[in-house]
Amino acid sequence: MAIVIPEQLKSKLPEGSYVFTLCANAEKLFGLDAVYFAEYTKHNAEHVNAVLEFIEKLIPPHSLEKLESETVETLIAAAVFHDIGMFIQRDGLRVLLFGAYANQKTGHLDKQTWHEAWVDYYTQVRRWGDRKLIEVFGDSLPVEHGLRDKLPDEMTDRHKLLYGEFLRRYHQRLAHDIALHGFFGNEQINVFKTATATASPKN
Repeated sequence: MAIVIPEQLKSKLPEGSYVFTLCANAEKLFGLDAVYFAEYTKHNAEHVNAVLEFIEKLIPPHSLEKLESETVETLIAAAVFHDIGMFIQRDGLRVLLFGAYANQKTGHLDKQTWHEAWVDYYTQVRRWGDRKLIEVFGDSLPVEHGLRDKLPDEMTDRHKLLYGEFLRRYHQRLAHDIALHGFFGNEQINVFKTATATASPKN
């Protein structure tokens, strides 16, 4: 499904706006399987279109006339980015937590690197009581050892819930970092360009 920018918002965009390229690239990413969020409602292009429609309805015509094109571009980009991290795949998760970007953080926004955030989360999870375990996993079995510094060889449904909860907690940061660095994977996808970026450093 294509991302459709409502006409009133679209009329405020400059010719050749980066938003058009962003939407085209995002459509492909939203077509991926949301591996770690199988139990969630769909957050795909259809969802983005609904958000964009609400944005248009919330802005009175006289206010829209006064908005600068850069402001409208930012609104549309925010709608596209807010859930894009839900479509991260196994290779992207590995690069993010244990690979080339594990030590990345934005100094004025992040207190921890991605790996440090994961270790902190995993340490908490190992201490969860029955109530929290049941809330996230549907059972009270303790989370297994050995996941601090690597992904499991085979990803079970329980693993997906474990990583999904982590990504949910940090989904705003993930969206921000995708905007800065690209969609995480063995090859970073620069969502503002028509072609994929060069491959990220090998791990």
